[in-house]
Amino acid sequence: MAAKLGLSEAQVSQLKTAREATRDQIRAVRADTTLSPEDKHARMRQILADSKQQMQKILTPEQQAKLQELRAERQQEASATP
Repeated sequence: MAAKLGLSEAQVSQLKTAREATRDQIRAVRADTTLSPEDKHARMRQILADSKQQMQKILTPEQQAKLQELRAERQQEASATP
């Protein structure tokens, strides 16, 4: 994916750090037994939205457009598979 988007080494590093932080936050929410399922769902959605915003700050507009294309292609392939 990095090659298809033409990511720099700095971008790869930043995205890796962001993904790790997101993963850690999601694990913490899942492990929090004080939250109701609805609260967990809401927090996970917020974490993922924040992660997406952070990723968009790292990618150039051209890379963002290419990522959308790749996601659309992948979604088409998935829906075409029986």
